[in-house]
Amino acid sequence: MDLNCSDPRAHPKTSMTFSAYLTSVCYFICFCIAFVGNSTMFLILIRNQRVKVKRVHTLLLHMNIAHLVVTLIYMPKEIIHNITIAWWGGDFLCRSCKFFDNFGNALAANILVCISLDRFYSIFSPLYTLNAKKTVRRMVIIAWIVSIVTSLPSAYFFRTSNHPCAKWYTQCVSGDFVGALSSKVVFGYTIVNLIQVYILPLFFIVICYSLILYKISSKTKPSENCPRLRRSGDALLERARNRTLKMTFVVVACFLLCWTPYATASFIHFTLIIRKLIYAFAVFNSAISPYLYGYFSFDIKKEFILLSNRSTSRLVDAHYQPAFCTEKVSFRYNLKKKKNLYFNYKI
Repeated sequence: MDLNCSDPRAHPKTSMTFSAYLTSVCYFICFCIAFVGNSTMFLILIRNQRVKVKRVHTLLLHMNIAHLVVTLIYMPKEIIHNITIAWWGGDFLCRSCKFFDNFGNALAANILVCISLDRFYSIFSPLYTLNAKKTVRRMVIIAWIVSIVTSLPSAYFFRTSNHPCAKWYTQCVSGDFVGALSSKVVFGYTIVNLIQVYILPLFFIVICYSLILYKISSKTKPSENCPRLRRSGDALLERARNRTLKMTFVVVACFLLCWTPYATASFIHFTLIIRKLIYAFAVFNSAISPYLYGYFSFDIKKEFILLSNRSTSRLVDAHYQPAFCTEKVSFRYNLKKKKNLYFNYKI
């Protein structure tokens, strides 16, 4: 439809609307919460992986990376775009941002499926632990490949376009908005993306955890004649497994709570501001998740102490190393033996 550029109403708005202000505030709060939580958990997970590789921590690390993509790319992009109103990033950045917008959410959902499958196999297959690390590694690789492949079409569907009445005004829009693509094609991809990010993960999660709950509820009580030492050792293992299971339940519940309104709203017409707020609530999953699995998986106070001690040892290393230019200096820190740093000089 041709626009009458002599009509002032045909020109784009150059000031922030109320919905832009509101969503910017929401995303800024969400970014602050997400940045602190995800960056802290990233350091904690990296430190623990260097000490001992655990498959649960491996899965959480990749989920954390997915949440960092959402935190460091999507959230700042939305805030800046609301402030600038027009798109100033160019066509390449437009396509790249849309790719990462989908990739971060897709990877987080796929890793959540991996966690559900890992919990399922660990309970239903006693021999699973023998090759669990290799299996988890394969699942993570598949999750990354699927996330990349399903997110690549976004880089094709989106592009920059100038306003017909204001050539300086550029926006990052989908191809159907400018007539380059069919609306049915773009809508079809939107549905496929929703299936991949929400419906398929929901299917796997419901199946896995329904069977897990059935297995747990049908467990027989331990015999009274069972040796006390055996029961004590099994109790410790059972407690650790239950704690991990609780963590996954809570993370899954958070995912469903945040993304279900968005999935529902995709098939119902809402005003622009409501749709933006619903999607902001879905993205909030990336902000709250690190706090949930951090609480269940780690002693946060202890982890902060270990991280601060590691930082302190690096500062000491940087300060003293130049004074011993003819010697090799190694600094070691062992919590089990000593609480203070000591130097081991090798001439």
